[in-house]
Amino acid sequence: MSQDSDILRAGKNAKVSALAERVIRQLERQTGLVRLEAVGAGAVNQAVKAVAQARRDGHPLAIIPDLVDITLGHGTQPAVHLTVVEIE
Repeated sequence: MSQDSDILRAGKNAKVSALAERVIRQLERQTGLVRLEAVGAGAVNQAVKAVAQARRDGHPLAIIPDLVDITLGHGTQPAVHLTVVEIE
């Protein structure tokens, strides 16, 4: 799997519970690390709420945010990458 295919993309209309389940499944498959990508305030909101939901479901998680430029269509756009890690 390429690094880009490991990134979960959150959208402003993403269902929080479904995204939280994807985060948990990916954490179980990976080595306790998941990357979420969100473009726009609504998408960032849904991504953060999904991590909060996963925490509420008993998974101890922390978020490391990063601001990146991604290529969409014919130009670049700022995006937020959230690295989600399991903590002890």
